[in-house]
Amino acid sequence: MKFSYVNLHSLPVPRQIEITTEVADIASGRAGESPQMLPVTASELMGRKFAICSLEVLDGVAEAKLYPWAGFISAIGPVEHNGKPMAEIGTLVVKKEYRERGIGTELIRRQADQLSSVDTQSYCFANPSSEPLFKAVGFTVARYEDLPQEAFVACLTCKPFQDGKVVAPKICCDTLMIKDVAA
Repeated sequence: MKFSYVNLHSLPVPRQIEITTEVADIASGRAGESPQMLPVTASELMGRKFAICSLEVLDGVAEAKLYPWAGFISAIGPVEHNGKPMAEIGTLVVKKEYRERGIGTELIRRQADQLSSVDTQSYCFANPSSEPLFKAVGFTVARYEDLPQEAFVACLTCKPFQDGKVVAPKICCDTLMIKDVAA
């Protein structure tokens, strides 16, 4: 099985809508899987400047826009932090039937490389299932102060917070990770 990696915005708009709607449903737990991240909408995903899709290359199908999608990743930002642009890589989704084929790792690598090519440092909130993938691409554990304040706005909607107050002993259930531009 071969895969092609394309910028979401290079696909026709109806295809972008189809992919981002399904990604949002999977990410938010509306497609039968447990949610692995904060809820996201298709319109939020389509509005992200950086977004990459993995498509299964089918024999006899000439147009990539017709290939089934296998995985998706996007980045939020960039924002300035300590004098340098930073962007959060997130919404990594690989469909069940395509998992364990290296697609998630390749999506992370391509998204980080795309951001690095515009001198933007990547960071993420890695959940337990994605943390090894980010480590394999060179991400390392970060401290809160390593990330821009804007990165934590969504945290207020996470389970450990209720009415803006911490109600769980652990502030973040994800691992904060960062990748150097040069790495």
